[in-house]
Amino acid sequence: LQDFGTELLPLFAQAGIGGLLVALILAVVITRSIAQPLQTVARAAAEVAEGKFDQQVPIKGPAEIRAVAEAFNRMSAEIRTEQMSQKDLLANVSHDLKTPLTSIQGYAQAIIDGAAPDPRRAARIIYDESARLNRMVVGLTDLARLQAGQLVMSHQPIDLGQLAGAIAQRLEVVAAEKQIALRIDTPSMPPIMGDGDRLAQVITNLISNAITYTPEQGTVHVSTQIRDGGVEMIVRDTGVGIPAEELPRIFERFYQVDKSRGPRRGTGLGLAIAQEIVQAHGGTISAASPGKGRGATFTVWLPSPQLGGTARRRASG
Repeated sequence: LQDFGTELLPLFAQAGIGGLLVALILAVVITRSIAQPLQTVARAAAEVAEGKFDQQVPIKGPAEIRAVAEAFNRMSAEIRTEQMSQKDLLANVSHDLKTPLTSIQGYAQAIIDGAAPDPRRAARIIYDESARLNRMVVGLTDLARLQAGQLVMSHQPIDLGQLAGAIAQRLEVVAAEKQIALRIDTPSMPPIMGDGDRLAQVITNLISNAITYTPEQGTVHVSTQIRDGGVEMIVRDTGVGIPAEELPRIFERFYQVDKSRGPRRGTGLGLAIAQEIVQAHGGTISAASPGKGRGATFTVWLPSPQLGGTARRRASG
């Protein structure tokens, strides 16, 4: 653009001093309003290429230049978020692998040295920890196949109300052991097309989590309803809740809220797998919570052909 302005100078010079002045003003305006913002974006892009992902550029200039700057800032923010997620993933994977492996190694060494006071108990711990590692590997494999679209799912008519109700009833014993009131309000719903086993996996995970993270004398409420051309299942509890800053990341692999205390979320893959399964059915899954200690609500929405529903929303988290 600067070159373009320079090429115009001879033309305006022929028009005299006034034309030359106009040309100079035009060159300055072009440089400040277009060339400089683009150069700023170019420099910031070079910084991102070198691994400095916290780059943001000022949004100014003509509409087209502002659009470029806004797009760059969004891209930079997304890259930065993804990098943070990758670092957390590696840290969480390392932690979740180290704990059972350390336990297995310790108890196995005790058995070998004859120092285990109860070899059968030690063997049981080794078995349980190795089973947990196996579940983690299976979960990671399923998650990778789901994300790659390689996991084949059946598509059969399913009454989400009946399915959610049946699973909730099976978990009533678990809730009763913790003295938790499990309320089930799942009337028959218009059919959805989906894989019953995979959707059962999602429902079981959500209800089990609600029971696990709800203290004694608490309540877990499972309900279904028609909404926005589809069918919705809601699992609401009066449990430990989720801090607002944690909600956007609740569906990430291995991400666990408040890792330092409280019950663990199994392998840390359940919600990530649930999200992939729901999205593969054209639906959405979301989490909401008023805050720590104030319970949480998980909502699954799935389109119903009978209602003419289509997936118009994206999953959050």
